[in-house]
Amino acid sequence: MRYLVTALVNAEPGMRGMRDGYEPSHKLATVGYFDIETPHDDFNEAAEAMFAIGNREGTDLNGQEWPSDVRSLSVGDLLFVSRNSDSVYAVLSVESSGWQARKLPADSRYVPLAGTEATSRKAE
Repeated sequence: MRYLVTALVNAEPGMRGMRDGYEPSHKLATVGYFDIETPHDDFNEAAEAMFAIGNREGTDLNGQEWPSDVRSLSVGDLLFVSRNSDSVYAVLSVESSGWQARKLPADSRYVPLAGTEATSRKAE
């Protein structure tokens, strides 16, 4: 099954997400969009494949790697996983063990990646 995974790092100041896990009030920054294929129709399996990429262990179907200037995918980060074949999706937070289903964050939660503690990119 093919999935499009949007990887979002927790951009809450002080790296609170990595310490405390994801909270709906936390700011999120989009790292990128990754094309994933799994043997089964399973959102968690797609999340596992994305977690490996987000920890610099491979690439997506297009050869895309996790950016070298962005910290690894960690506890408190979020994945938006959608099946390429339809509009079914899951929002999953990275937990210390596995995944937790979440609601889609409010638009006000998204911030630019540059200038956050999740990357060395300077704010524009």
